[in-house]
Amino acid sequence: MNKLTQSLIDRTAWVLTVVFALDRLLKLAAIVHFFRRPRPGAPPSWPAITLLCPISRSPNDLRRALRARAELEYPGPLTCLLICDTGDLVSQAVCRELIAANPDWQARLLLTRPDGGVVASKIAKLQVGLEHAAGDLFCFVDDDVTLPANAMQILATYAVQPDVGAAFGLAHYTAWTSLAESLMSGFVNTNALFSYVPISYLVEPFTITGHCFMLRREVFRAVGGLDGMAGRIDDDHELARRLHRHGLRNRQTPLIYAVEIASPPWPTTTIRSGAGSLSRARPWCPFFPDANVARCSSAASARCCRPYWQL
Repeated sequence: MNKLTQSLIDRTAWVLTVVFALDRLLKLAAIVHFFRRPRPGAPPSWPAITLLCPISRSPNDLRRALRARAELEYPGPLTCLLICDTGDLVSQAVCRELIAANPDWQARLLLTRPDGGVVASKIAKLQVGLEHAAGDLFCFVDDDVTLPANAMQILATYAVQPDVGAAFGLAHYTAWTSLAESLMSGFVNTNALFSYVPISYLVEPFTITGHCFMLRREVFRAVGGLDGMAGRIDDDHELARRLHRHGLRNRQTPLIYAVEIASPPWPTTTIRSGAGSLSRARPWCPFFPDANVARCSSAASARCCRPYWQL
């Protein structure tokens, strides 16, 4: 390698180092400014909020997530709708236990029948919840999300702005038990903040984070709500597109909430046939936990119909 080539390589390395450092510094400056800039003021009167909580049969700590919702601090009316499958007795028991332990918590348990499979889809659960939602603001929260006490106040101050469609926050992943959990949490926690916040200074968010978001009831109904969402896995993105077409902005807020995506060991499904039974490992899908329910057609193999974390 001659001196000219070596010099070119060295200069290229220095240029890339400087560009990377400048990129980090600019993103850090944007993040610091984002969390320090003034927030919208409190509304003259705090609107009523309905918290819609579809509950899946996931291995996450449901009790911890719901306990945090019972401890939410909000100056206005706040109602929490907990929507479970009719056959999910474990989750129902947790919900009833926490409702009984928190008499001041305005929470209600709703049950949903399967809508074509073994369990009800998330959209089917939300449709049932919407029939009972009476708040001025709708807040949709997944069952693996643990909210800080002031979450509703932060989201509401943005959601009530006339030009805002949906207000959403930033996820902080908290599961580190297994390698899969650690890889997921490490990736999200090191990239999400440096991606979502700085880019919001360059372009309006074109989608929303479906873990937790809030919007006004009249806006939700004006854009068609969840109509046509059945069977889609991009319901949050589709809702964001509808809001954009309606001339509204989706706002990234400084709310930070915890997300626990626990990955249980691969279950063993028992398959029974004439002479005996065969056990085999069945892979787990972390993104569609309700799909991980074994199906069977006879009472003799009822064990196969239990949720994967109960097998």
